Amino acid sequence: MDIELLVRAWIKWKDRLDEAEIRRDCGFKPFGIEYRIMLEGAAVLASSSTMDTEAVLWVDKAWRNVFMNYPTEMDAVYIYYLRKKSYRAVRYHLDCSQHMSKVVVKRGEDMLRGALSVIMDNARN
Repeated sequence: MDIELLVRAWIKWKDRLDEAEIRRDCGFKPFGIEYRIMLEGAAVLASSSTMDTEAVLWVDKAWRNVFMNYPTEMDAVYIYYLRKKSYRAVRYHLDCSQHMSKVVVKRGEDMLRGALSVIMDNARN
C-alpha cells in the first residue's frame, strides 16, 4: 500500500472541499458564461480523481482517528504533503528542529498506515 499516493489524493480532495465551501459562501455560481465556455465547451477538462473515492474517504477517516490522540503527528503529515513534501514547512509550523520534523512526519506516516490498514481490513470483512 502506497501511503504517499493515498495521502496526496486525500489532500487534493480536502482542498477541493474547502474551495467549494468558500465559493459557496461567496456566492460563486457555476452557470455563468465562463463556466459554460470552459467546461461545457470542453475548453478545459473537468479534473477527475485518479484515486478511488472510497480509498480517499478511508484515508480521511484514518487521519481523523489518529488525530484524536496524536494531533502533532497528523498536523505534520498534513503540512508535509500540502507543502509538496517540505520538512522545512513542517519545521516552521511546529516550531521544531529539522531532524525532529523528519521524525514526527515519519512517525505520523507510520500511524496513518496502521490506521488505514485497520480500516481497510474492517471494510473487507
